[in-house]
Amino acid sequence: DTAFLASVDRIVGSAVAYGAATVDSQHVTMTDASFTRQNVKRAVSFLTDRRIPLGVCLVNQRTANEFIGWKRDEMGGDKSQDLAIDGLKALDTLKIMGMPMISTIKNELVANGVMYQFAPRDFLGQALMLEDITVTIKKEYEIIRMRAQEQIGFTIGNTRGLQRLDYVIQGIDNDQAA
Repeated sequence: DTAFLASVDRIVGSAVAYGAATVDSQHVTMTDASFTRQNVKRAVSFLTDRRIPLGVCLVNQRTANEFIGWKRDEMGGDKSQDLAIDGLKALDTLKIMGMPMISTIKNELVANGVMYQFAPRDFLGQALMLEDITVTIKKEYEIIRMRAQEQIGFTIGNTRGLQRLDYVIQGIDNDQAA
């Protein structure tokens, strides 16, 4: 995970403020932009402006929780109420504006307020399984130890299929700590 996201950060390059961003800007700081419906709507435009479909987004759990704070006029109807009561569990799948989202609890990998966007597999590159999953189990008395291991390889063939957006989330530090 660490090596992959470090590669993505190298590919997307230095951050550019939203006002100065062009269609080719792959790391955009949503200057003074909180995680609102309007600003997330802007986010889905970067890849489509490059004529690349949006595949999946990656955020940390703290950033995903920002959807819970969307008001009724932003989320729409009873879904806003359901989110306030049940949190993200109210959504059958974490999917906003047609974007499937993955949320991680690994804040050291994906900082608060950061959204990575990836093109679909057909537009991005290849993922190969070099060695299938091997599971070993060791039992000593009442202690059971288990280990699973696999080797995978991934190549990014279309570097334009990556996007990083940095949002300002009110009330929290946008660094690693949640």
